[in-house]
Amino acid sequence: MVLISPFFDDLNPPWQLAWMANPDGWIFWYNRRWYEYTGSTPEQMEGWGWQSVHDQNQLESVMAKWVESIETGEPFDMTFPLKGADGEVRPFLPRVMPFRDEHGAIQLWFGTNTDVSDQRRMSLEREALLERGREARSVAENASRMKDEFLAT
Repeated sequence: MVLISPFFDDLNPPWQLAWMANPDGWIFWYNRRWYEYTGSTPEQMEGWGWQSVHDQNQLESVMAKWVESIETGEPFDMTFPLKGADGEVRPFLPRVMPFRDEHGAIQLWFGTNTDVSDQRRMSLEREALLERGREARSVAENASRMKDEFLAT
């Protein structure tokens, strides 16, 4: 059974998706924002249902890393796209941490998926601006060199 809770929803911005899983990776709780973003239902997402909102081309690598984290107990993070209810695919950065008992055994996993599409867009825009700046500098240097050659003649 998947639990729906408003807990964390008021603390997180709209692009913050949160979830919890059993030690074996079976997801049993998502915050409301998850369902709003994905357009899914608790019944669709229970357990391993989250795979349906992932880019199928990258699902194998996501699964491999998630299984590795489950087996080793190491935190999980990587950037991957998630499909929204609107059909748009946005990049998300998940951070998943194990919660352990006093003996070190994992009791549950807590994960957040943060929409990083704005950061990605700004990074691409920054790179484009830097490239235009490099091109403009090259044109200016070439013009200066041509002027110097003209004056030298």
